[in-house]
Amino acid sequence: MAEIDLAPTDQTSGDGRIVHELTATAGLRAYSVLPTLKSCYFPRLGIGASVGVSKVFDFDPALPYASVYGYLPGLWKTHGIGLSASYSTEPFTNETVTKGFGITLATTELRANYAIPFLSVDWNGLSPLVYVRNFEFIPKASFTNYSLLWDPARVTPSGGDTSFNVWTAGAALDVVLGNFWFIPYNIRFGVSAVYVQGNPDPEAKPYEINLILNIDL
Repeated sequence: MAEIDLAPTDQTSGDGRIVHELTATAGLRAYSVLPTLKSCYFPRLGIGASVGVSKVFDFDPALPYASVYGYLPGLWKTHGIGLSASYSTEPFTNETVTKGFGITLATTELRANYAIPFLSVDWNGLSPLVYVRNFEFIPKASFTNYSLLWDPARVTPSGGDTSFNVWTAGAALDVVLGNFWFIPYNIRFGVSAVYVQGNPDPEAKPYEINLILNIDL
């Protein structure tokens, strides 16, 4: 499947100005995925991949991206494993470096999730306002490498690290509602907590806690 996208974006420049840009993306995508059963979080089996380039019109080179993902069965019939890997690039900017200066940020990411649906209560005591289908526990981990790529024709690297790795490990817990205030789709409410290692920001916390709100459309 071919994909072509043209989208306007707004970026903040190094001096604080709002810069209006136009980004074009072209790529190929292919996948083969089995349907997801109502009792499962992931499809039983599946694989997909995409590759392409994106072009910011005020930034010279076209920047590549690629991703691949897959689903495998877990230890129990309702369990599932989700795996993904991706590579993307984007112009690098900060307080002193403006876009087009010859520095690109490359991001390589690996992710693994293990979904464990449990407690299929199928409770409809407040139907039709709320129907509780089941709960889900999802351990997860990720590895992300950030690297600065220098254009030797424009800039010479000087000082500071040009690559660092960030590791995360944690889990999510949510409740799946088959109906909520007459919305005819599965809705997930929950919380996610992960431990973060490797963030170079000295003020960053070593953990992240986020609320989950997801609607399966």
